[in-house]
Amino acid sequence: MSADPTPAPCTPGPCQSYRPGHSVHLIQARLAHRATEGWTDGIVCQVRPDGTAVVDYLDGGSVTLWHHHDLAARAPQGSPVRVHEHYRLLACGRALTCVLVLAHDDEH
Repeated sequence: MSADPTPAPCTPGPCQSYRPGHSVHLIQARLAHRATEGWTDGIVCQVRPDGTAVVDYLDGGSVTLWHHHDLAARAPQGSPVRVHEHYRLLACGRALTCVLVLAHDDEH
């Protein structure tokens, strides 16, 4: 897993990247599964066509996430989700999506 903090498009064809916002790595998923205290529950309040989504945390604050594909199909607006910021994962139901954390809003 790279710590590159910028969105990066994929090369043509199936995504082979494990950079933030691309494919979930098996080790990343296992570590997040074990780190249960790192998950935060929220609701997707906005999904944009540029691959970004805003999640309002149930305990206050919000986070803006990015994925190289439109997140609307994976986590539509209004969906209950969980976010593990340390391991850069968005969980909607049983599906995991690797995301890049773009911004935090602790005032929301």
